[in-house]
Amino acid sequence: MLYDAQSQFERAEPYYRRALELREKSNGPESLEAARSLNNLGEMYTAKRQYEKAEPLLKHAYAIRSTKLPKEDPQVRQTMRNLAITYAALGQIPLAEQFADGQVIEGLNLKLLSAPQSPGRGSDKK
Repeated sequence: MLYDAQSQFERAEPYYRRALELREKSNGPESLEAARSLNNLGEMYTAKRQYEKAEPLLKHAYAIRSTKLPKEDPQVRQTMRNLAITYAALGQIPLAEQFADGQVIEGLNLKLLSAPQSPGRGSDKK
């Protein structure tokens, strides 16, 4: 959507919600069309850094897509990528790694995030 591309998420959100509502009504709540809207809404929340709102939407989109499409399908991989980003942002690195499933995700280094943190300067430990 144009509003999303321009980072005007507050304006885009009602359109995403309406698209989800219409797709669920016309195609069913477990349809691939509904999954597309769930994924789009989840992506928008991820872009807004509202990861707690994004996670259930993306999980639902993944549940639909992964039961109706092969794992290698671009739609499934897209939702897995979005879940990996969301879980990494939430600090749930094992889940992020699971959903990344070997995908290279720009700007996301799971090895770095999962590395043990060494106490640095300013640490309270002595």
